[in-house]
Amino acid sequence: MDPPDLFRRQRYRLNGDPVYEKTFMGWTVEDLYPEVTYYELDLAGFKEISFDSEVENWLIFLTDSNAPLLFLVEQACHDGELLDRQLRATRLAKFPFPWIDACEEAIAAVPPDYAGELFFMIYWSVRIERARRRGHP
Repeated sequence: MDPPDLFRRQRYRLNGDPVYEKTFMGWTVEDLYPEVTYYELDLAGFKEISFDSEVENWLIFLTDSNAPLLFLVEQACHDGELLDRQLRATRLAKFPFPWIDACEEAIAAVPPDYAGELFFMIYWSVRIERARRRGHP
């Protein structure tokens, strides 16, 4: 028996956005370990960063880790800007602690001269790869 229409009201968040059930599907293995190529990196601004061995080593560190660091760094950002520690902790809380620890270590190890550009580049390259893979370019 369905509840009466009186009880089927649309719920709203405090900011006025409607609440929908099951809006996010679970992350897949492809989401956790995106295959970001130089094409996605170039679209996200890799060519604009001057070549530095420190930058190259940091990117290798991200891709060679057992933890999905590209995905976690993307989750720790909003529109390409790194969130503060408390918001990162909230966003990454559902992941295993060793992954969170590795992500915080990677964030701490970013070359300071290129931090903003690298977080922007990682955020958008992972999102471009996800959109291409899911067929929503």
